[in-house]
Amino acid sequence: MKLKKEYIILALIIIALSVYLVTRSTNRTFYQLPEMPRVTQKEITRLQIIKAGAALEITKKDNTWYIAPEEYPADADKIKDMLGTIADLT
Repeated sequence: MKLKKEYIILALIIIALSVYLVTRSTNRTFYQLPEMPRVTQKEITRLQIIKAGAALEITKKDNTWYIAPEEYPADADKIKDMLGTIADLT
């Protein structure tokens, strides 16, 4: 007897959810994200990374990447990977 009561309650829940899904309002507001302009790796000459108040700037001079402000040479392979990821976002 208890099992039959649980099946009836489950059936009522399924019916109520079905009615809700069929009758809910479909005139929702849809947002469209703005398109980012296409950027190639060659167009990027400066990267700035800000984290918790600290900033790191990487600049390109004469086809070599430097970490500012002391102008330490940056790892070219890692910069290339970063630029590839940024270019893939656009």
